[in-house]
Amino acid sequence: MERRSEYKPKTTAASTYFTPSSSQTLHFTPITFPPHSTPLHKTKQYNSTLRHLHSLAGARTRHTQPVRVLHGMWWTFAVILIYTYTGTLIAFLTVPRLTSLINSLEELANQKNVLWTYRAKTAHETLFATAEPPSTYNKIGQLLKDRPDLLVHTDDEGISAVLRGDTAFIKEKSWLDFAMERDYLATKQCRMAQVNQLFFSAGFGWALQERSIFLQLFNNDIS
Repeated sequence: MERRSEYKPKTTAASTYFTPSSSQTLHFTPITFPPHSTPLHKTKQYNSTLRHLHSLAGARTRHTQPVRVLHGMWWTFAVILIYTYTGTLIAFLTVPRLTSLINSLEELANQKNVLWTYRAKTAHETLFATAEPPSTYNKIGQLLKDRPDLLVHTDDEGISAVLRGDTAFIKEKSWLDFAMERDYLATKQCRMAQVNQLFFSAGFGWALQERSIFLQLFNNDIS
């Protein structure tokens, strides 16, 4: 059966949409089944017909400008989301996590994977060598008593021991800050790290001649 219908564009105040023009012809053909067709065959026939109608409708669909903008925004958001998730997943699987093995002097003294050292003939050697057992200071000093070859005689030797990767260097924090910054400026790499815990807080001073002209100057700056 052939049926000819005429449609005109319908216009509203907001947008315009189109329906088939008078030159288009719609063909309607009844669905026929074999005499002994099963329900499965009928279902397949219905599905085939629906897919065909859906493809025709999709081919004739007209999108307005706001719909195109909405589709573009949606696909942009989808692409950004996919790439962000992919990048985060790749970074999570490939970049190793840096974990601090030692966070305190007690942890350093109670483990066996990392050795330690300090400068010979300094206040640190006196502090650890004369500490009473079973204190943490005594454990630190006992290793250097058993392994005197671990003692260093210059600060540069201590830094070299750290850069070998198996030794911790015990030193004043102010000097370690300076050494880390100097090494970074020279190599453009962060090759050393400090333990956050501080220990052995000690003061220091200057010895001046009695009635020195600099005494008042030092007192004013310190206070």
